[in-house]
Amino acid sequence: ITNTLVTKPWGKLVARSEAKVAAMTGPLKANIDASNASGDDLTAKLWSEYSSNQSHMWDWRKNRIHDEFAVLRSGEVNLATAGRKEFIQFLRFGTRALVAFLVGVMVGRGQIFPILPGDSPFRKQLALQDRKS
Repeated sequence: ITNTLVTKPWGKLVARSEAKVAAMTGPLKANIDASNASGDDLTAKLWSEYSSNQSHMWDWRKNRIHDEFAVLRSGEVNLATAGRKEFIQFLRFGTRALVAFLVGVMVGRGQIFPILPGDSPFRKQLALQDRKS
């Protein structure tokens, strides 16, 4: 009885997912069918394709952020007289700049938390946790 209670909801979810995949058309459906036929890992294949496409867009993204910085430096956008459109553009720019900063911090340091000073009591606890694991 317990086995049925645990697996029943998942069976419905799997059946619904299979029905949605069966109704699909287009390139994703072709990739799914090819992956099922060959036994390849579809996720790895799609991730490889995605990362390849993103790496090809690197120059475009770099030029785009340079253009956005140039607009802010030029003074074309005056926040005192800015309308709704300019305000939304400024928020989008600020969000992108914040995300770029946080990604840089996480990649460069491996964390977003501030550096602990040498006499911090948290350092002792972190050292104990590192020894346990």
